Amino acid sequence: MKKILYLMHLPWGWIKQRPHFIAEGLTGHYSVDVVYRFYRVPFEGKLVKNASLPGLSLTPLVILPFNRLVPVAAINAWILRLYLKGKIGGYDVVWISHPEMYEAVAQIIPAGAQVVYDCMDNHLAFDLARRNPSWSRRMLAAEGSLLERSDTIFASSESLKKTLMERYGPNKEINVVNNGIHLEDEGACQVLPPAVDAALASPNMKLVYIGTVASWLDVELLVKTVERHREVVILLIGPCEISLPAHERILHLGPVVHRQIYTVMDKADALIMPFTVNELVFGVDPVKLYEYVYSGKPAIAVRYPESERFGDYVHLYRDMDEFLSLVDRLIRGELGAKKKQSDCVAFARSNTWEERVKKIVLNIEGAGERVPE
Repeated sequence: MKKILYLMHLPWGWIKQRPHFIAEGLTGHYSVDVVYRFYRVPFEGKLVKNASLPGLSLTPLVILPFNRLVPVAAINAWILRLYLKGKIGGYDVVWISHPEMYEAVAQIIPAGAQVVYDCMDNHLAFDLARRNPSWSRRMLAAEGSLLERSDTIFASSESLKKTLMERYGPNKEINVVNNGIHLEDEGACQVLPPAVDAALASPNMKLVYIGTVASWLDVELLVKTVERHREVVILLIGPCEISLPAHERILHLGPVVHRQIYTVMDKADALIMPFTVNELVFGVDPVKLYEYVYSGKPAIAVRYPESERFGDYVHLYRDMDEFLSLVDRLIRGELGAKKKQSDCVAFARSNTWEERVKKIVLNIEGAGERVPE
């Protein structure tokens, strides 16, 4: 069985995202060792207790915060290289989830190892890249080198693939593997944290957002919604990276473990994805929409190319007026789910992470062995 060194830029305890699900799925085909970075300062209080599958090795590397600073980044890269230097030669495949991870280990990857780059985001469109030009230049160079070295490249969306090709050239094949849904976490009703359970018991109309609360959230839209409708409460479920307005009906409830989101969705009146469409969001294939569709609840999401694929199942809006109009209809009882439950379940079952991993494995095996230079 091939061995994969899976270098992950997110902590294992972060709300489950693409890297978590793919790592778990690959354990059915390979021996997978996950090594992930963990900063105590920014992540403290934002993590959940994600379980580990049998046979999946998890190794946290506690490194220094403020990695955006060049001297700190150099120390953290040294820590990662020091840990891996005597081990990396024992792996057939080195999986990279972020160019910063590649920057740290590029010089110690064996020439014969198969390198896989899974690009889940437009990394140069995050706030950090705009605030820190030196970090942005580093990542631009690192990602370019990573694409050149990679034997297999995945992108999570067509828009992201296009961005990579425009930025670095069309000389490498990029395989689009969209995000998906993990249905094994769905099942019996889960006991929720007390604060979440109490908020979901509110008699108000509950609009629920599940995901990271960050700069891409359209906070102005949320405020306008609760100001217009006194019967509406907005519940934000996930780690928070921004300051939110103090409002009694905009509640941040923190993250929950993934298996609990199905209970959260079941108790919601509607599910929302109120994003500001910027360069970062433009490339996102939203995991939450697969989950929203499966719930069978009315779902409202901003319209952009990647969300339009969900248009048969999700109510899409272009601007604030359209969003508020949809909420008006919801309150009047005129806005329900766009499809019947059986159609929603069928959509989810055709878009599981298991199906995505099958495609990934075919691509990895098709890449063959790299000939040492």
